[in-house]
Amino acid sequence: MYQPREFAGTDEDTAYAHIRSNPFGIIVSASGELAATHLPFLLDDEDRPAGLVSHFARRNPQWERLADGDDVLCVFPGPSSYISPNVYTAEPDVPTWNYTAVHVHGRFHLLADPPEVRELLARTVRTFERGSSAPWQLSSMDPADLEGLARGVVGFGVRTTRIVGGYKLSQDKLDEDVEQVRRGLASSDRHEDRAVAEAMRTHQVRGRRSPPSTDPASWLPRDGPA
Repeated sequence: MYQPREFAGTDEDTAYAHIRSNPFGIIVSASGELAATHLPFLLDDEDRPAGLVSHFARRNPQWERLADGDDVLCVFPGPSSYISPNVYTAEPDVPTWNYTAVHVHGRFHLLADPPEVRELLARTVRTFERGSSAPWQLSSMDPADLEGLARGVVGFGVRTTRIVGGYKLSQDKLDEDVEQVRRGLASSDRHEDRAVAEAMRTHQVRGRRSPPSTDPASWLPRDGPA
């Protein structure tokens, strides 16, 4: 993931926390041909994560082209918002987009043990039903029906080799404009805008104290082709 220094994140705990909050990710692979699938992910271990687990539909051809040890990329987008230059009061600038995202580079491996796959499915249900006032449970299904449905999925894990966070939240702006952006997003009627404002609060975004690396004048040569 390309990120200017103001937005780059290297802390694994922060990145895994992002995945807990934004678990619907995209697994990308290039074994045979480029492929991507949108899936719900869990951390392999909630206390000391070293990777991810999820499951493919068995009919999805992407998993059939993957072998244990193949490199994959899992992308976890967070909330995003368009930022209009109209909000800036400290200095002029151009339109931009604020967002958060985490990329997990890792090694793919199948979960071949049926009890392991069934526990993955049970844990997935428990995790995403947790906030419900009346959580649905796998035990409510007929065991034969459940077994038949479980045969239609393929469980897998991804062992993390590199994890990169991108948290572009106006860190390259001056204090006054950071606060203008945050206030504007927080008062928006769009849920995603308010989520970006909350991310700015969570990440304790402060205005810059030096010239921004995002200004092309700081790295483009003064003469020569663009």
